[in-house]
Amino acid sequence: MEPDTNNPVQPHPLNKKELARKMGISVSTLRRLMIKANLTIDRGLIPPARQLEILNSLGWRELTQVDAK
Repeated sequence: MEPDTNNPVQPHPLNKKELARKMGISVSTLRRLMIKANLTIDRGLIPPARQLEILNSLGWRELTQVDAK
């Protein structure tokens, strides 16, 4: 099964750069949005559960929806 490149949350950890790219924004924009939302990320990889939490907190809920095809 091929990974879904349209879904920003993959079943594996991503770093900030990869997450920002999947969201279609720059790392600087991701950082700025996270500061505004008072969110922090530890260094290194972001687990999938934390990715969902970040996306939901930033209002990217439409990107976290799973298509029911």
